[in-house]
Amino acid sequence: IDISILLTYINVHYQTITLEKLAEHFHYSSRSISDFILKETGRTFRETLQNYRLVHACQYLSKTDISLNDLPELVGYSQRSTFERAFKEYFHCTPAQYRKNHQSYG
Repeated sequence: IDISILLTYINVHYQTITLEKLAEHFHYSSRSISDFILKETGRTFRETLQNYRLVHACQYLSKTDISLNDLPELVGYSQRSTFERAFKEYFHCTPAQYRKNHQSYG
């Protein structure tokens, strides 16, 4: 299996992908896929997925006027608080602050 194919698949399906779905799609065990991602990227599946979700969130924040209430679900988070905590930890600002500083629409 090629890591770039795996990462592309995660990036395309970032809203709904789980480790189990990924493993099933590529006909590996969850453990094998998990270990492979960590070995090849230095990140866990969860960290990799979170990275893709947050990058997509940034694109929505800077290029659209999607509501901050709708954004978490749009990028695969079921809880706004979980999304905002992850976003702030990763970017050192809130989604609202990020939008204010990076808006390129309108």
